[in-house]
Amino acid sequence: MPPTTEPPEDPGPPAIRFIGRFDERDTTGPICGWPGCRAIANFEGTTVSVKFKEQAIQYGPSVWEYSIDDGAWQTLPLADGPGDYTLASNLPQGKHKVEVYKVSEAQNGVTQFLGFDFHGGTLAPPPLHQKRKLEIVGDSDVAGFGYNGAITGSCLPGPDWAAALENYRLAWGERLSQKLNAEMNSTVFSGKGFYYNIWRPDLETIGVLYPRSNPEDPTSVFDLTKFTPDVVVVSIGGNDYNIGQPEDFGAAPLAGFTQKADEMTTMLRQNYPQAHIFLMAYAVLTDEYPPGRGRRTNVVTALTTVTQQHNAAGDSRVYYVAPSEAVASELTACDGHGGPEYHERIAVYMAEEIAKRTGWQ
Repeated sequence: MPPTTEPPEDPGPPAIRFIGRFDERDTTGPICGWPGCRAIANFEGTTVSVKFKEQAIQYGPSVWEYSIDDGAWQTLPLADGPGDYTLASNLPQGKHKVEVYKVSEAQNGVTQFLGFDFHGGTLAPPPLHQKRKLEIVGDSDVAGFGYNGAITGSCLPGPDWAAALENYRLAWGERLSQKLNAEMNSTVFSGKGFYYNIWRPDLETIGVLYPRSNPEDPTSVFDLTKFTPDVVVVSIGGNDYNIGQPEDFGAAPLAGFTQKADEMTTMLRQNYPQAHIFLMAYAVLTDEYPPGRGRRTNVVTALTTVTQQHNAAGDSRVYYVAPSEAVASELTACDGHGGPEYHERIAVYMAEEIAKRTGWQ
């Protein structure tokens, strides 16, 4: 008998496909703070615009990018408040695809999506979800912090993490999702740690922010059943051992840091019983800076300890991974962060590590 094939998946009725964490409590439109939020639609028509309502925070407003028919990405810097942004006009008659992607972080701005306007055209059934699911939990290393500075050669204006300088879509998390053909959710926020944040008075560490649909809104709660990752990559730790701002009162105690890393891992396992969880000591960590803090050694020690404890308890789907230390030629983005070469190397490395454990090709 000939091999049977599964019937094609039904995309359902006309709708917009949302990817990433959105706060959906306001019925006028979902709100996006985390980087990597996306809205995608198929439509028939010749013109498309998007309506946003932006809440600029510090060194914002937010920056989004957009693509028409999977073509080149275009930058879409928002203005504070409501705005209507034309994305394409005079398209050929027929079917088209539009996608918008939030490339900046929540501390620069939070955006409410108020809808696409097809100007007489019609919304069509959406693109299908990808079957594989990936979640990235991280800080500036994966946020695309200062990425555009590596492209332009300038880290002005504003601080290194200003919205105009960063680009999450070009950082290693999005590159990894493309290599794995996986749909990605991101809980990424520069400056956060397990035990301490780089801004020491800020007590909202990554463990505090993780449950939120909008990291800037303590009342928001993300329904974790909405997205069940097959793979979670946790890339946190450098800020715990950096020199604190605006004043420094030392590095995180190793025992406390290890406990917080274990709490995050345990929480992920409780919510995602089958997920492969990768704890990463990322490549920019060194023991040379800050001097005397053993930043890389402490992070490696803590993450290997947590991994071994979970493995010993029978959880074989927790892994420790550590790409080789970055070299100076890779750290071309602002404030010593990774540029294009760095992000591509980490994405390749993680794709290989994930494939070893999951069998994904």
